[in-house]
Amino acid sequence: LVFQNNISKSIGTDLSLGVEHRPLLNNNCIFRGGVSGLLPGAGFDALYGNFNGSSPNLFAAFVDLEVAF
Repeated sequence: LVFQNNISKSIGTDLSLGVEHRPLLNNNCIFRGGVSGLLPGAGFDALYGNFNGSSPNLFAAFVDLEVAF
């Protein structure tokens, strides 16, 4: 599909961490947050890398507030 031969099956290493806090000890108010990162492997670099075949480490973060009445 991408017209490349011998692409490695390794996309990399996923690093994730998340927390959840319920200040009222019920499900009416829930705070969530987390961060994640991807350390690219050879397969990811082959598909999405620059012309020299490398790609930067990828990071993301999120925050969520759920309120129910």
